[in-house]
Amino acid sequence: DHPNSILVDAGDFLSSTRRALKDSIAFRGYEMMPYDAVALGDQEFFRGIPFLSGLMEDSDLPFVASNLQQPQLPNLQSEILIERNGITFGIFSVLDPSIFRFYPKSVSEVVDFLSYEEVATRQAAALSEKADVVVMLSHLGIEKDRELAASVEEIDVIVGGHTQTILQEPEKIGNTLIVQAGKDGYYVGELKLTFDEEKELQSYSGKLIPMDISMPNDPVMVNMIIEYNRLKRQRLTRRIERIMPIPAEYLVAPAAKCGTCHPDKLEHWLTTAHAASFTTLENEHKHKSPDCLSCHTSGFGRDDGYLNYNITAGLKTVNCTECHYVSVEHLKKPFLSKPGPPTEAACLRCHDQKNSPSYEFAAFTERILHPMIEVIDAEPSIIVSSELPKPEVTAEPEDEPVAEEVVEKEKVAEELPVLQLKHVVVEGESLWKLAEQYLNDGTRWQEIYMLNRENISNPDLIREGQELNIQFPQGEE
Repeated sequence: DHPNSILVDAGDFLSSTRRALKDSIAFRGYEMMPYDAVALGDQEFFRGIPFLSGLMEDSDLPFVASNLQQPQLPNLQSEILIERNGITFGIFSVLDPSIFRFYPKSVSEVVDFLSYEEVATRQAAALSEKADVVVMLSHLGIEKDRELAASVEEIDVIVGGHTQTILQEPEKIGNTLIVQAGKDGYYVGELKLTFDEEKELQSYSGKLIPMDISMPNDPVMVNMIIEYNRLKRQRLTRRIERIMPIPAEYLVAPAAKCGTCHPDKLEHWLTTAHAASFTTLENEHKHKSPDCLSCHTSGFGRDDGYLNYNITAGLKTVNCTECHYVSVEHLKKPFLSKPGPPTEAACLRCHDQKNSPSYEFAAFTERILHPMIEVIDAEPSIIVSSELPKPEVTAEPEDEPVAEEVVEKEKVAEELPVLQLKHVVVEGESLWKLAEQYLNDGTRWQEIYMLNRENISNPDLIREGQELNIQFPQGEE
C-alpha cells in the first residue's frame, strides 16, 4: 500500500512438478500482482522450454535474467531500472547453472549460462553508475549470496531464493543487505530503506510478514482456487473419488465453531490424532498432495471445504463435521436435529486397507470417544428417572376419556421394565451386528461393549461361544 514500494520475486514461482494446470493458474495469480521485477528460478524450466516460453510470451510481468544465454525467451530483460520518490533502483538477477545437472536432458542440454560471479560483478558495477541502489535478485542460495556480498561491494541489496532460507531480519555483510523469505508463500519479506537528501542510505529495517488466515482474501484469487479444485477433481482417478468426503446436504465447519457450544468436546478433540492430521503431512512434506489432503483435512473436494492452509486454515484437520455429519437444521434446532455418531462406512473412506491396514473400527473409535462429563452437586437438581416424584393424577370428568387415556399411556411408558439377557456369540457376529439385532441401531454397539468391558479386551474381536450381557427396555426388542 505504500506509494514508494517495489515488489520483486527471486524465482521459483512455478512448481517442480509436471502439473501444467496448477502452474498455469499460479502464473495467472502472479499476473494479478503489481510486480516490478520477477527473476527466473530453476523450477520455471522444469516442464520444458516450450511451456515456459508460452507463459512468458503473452505476459506483462517484468522478467529479468542477467546470466542466461540460451534459450532466448520472450519479454526477458537483463536489467530493470525503477524510480521511486527520486531514488533510482537498478535490478538484475543471476541463477546458478550447476542446479541443472539434476534436470532431465531435455532441459539441461538446452540451457546455457554465463558465470554468475562474472555477471554479478560486471552488472553491479554498470548499474552503480546509473542507479542509487543496486539490487540483485539471486537464485543461488544463501551461502553463495554471502560470498557475493563479501566480494562485490557495489551490490546494496540481495533478495535471495532457491535455498528457501528464513531470515527473520536482514543480514548485513559489508555494505550489502541480504534478505530471504522462506518457501511456499508462508511469508512476504518487507525491507524498509530510508535515505537522506543526498540519496545516501541512513537506516534500514526488515521483517517477515506471515501470510495467514487473518489477511483478507482476494475474491478473484479464491474463485481461481475453487475452479482449479473443480478441474482437478475431474481428472482424479477412481481411487481419489472414493474419498469424496462429506455429502452435500451436510455442513463443513471449523472445529472452533463447534466448540462454541461444545467446549468440552473441543478440548478433548484437541488431544486426538485427528487434530494433528495436517501436522503429520507437513512433517512428511506431503501437505500439498491431493491424495493425502483428502484424508487429512475437512471437506476436501467441496467448494466450501479445504482449499489451502491459508485461506481455509480452520479446515486443515479432521474435525467434527468430517466424522459427525451435521445438518443445517442442527444450527436452527440443535436439540431436535443432533449429529449422529461416526459410522464405520464413513471411517473406512480413509482408514482402508492401504492407508490404515491395522484399522479396527471399534478399537479406533474407542481412542477418540469423547468422555462423558458428570456434574456432581451437593444438592442435585437432576434426579435419576426412577426417583422422580409421581405426578398427581387429577380425576377427569367422564366426558374427557381421551385425556385420561393419554395420561395412562405415558405412565405405562415411564414404567417399562429393563430386560437383561445373555447372548452366546456365534461365528461372524460383531458388537455392531448385536446392536442392530437387539437395539435396532448398530451405532449403539458401545452400550454393549461398556456393559461387558471386563470380558472384552478388543471390541473388534469377540470370541465364538463368549457370553455377553445385553440390556434394553422391553419396548425396544
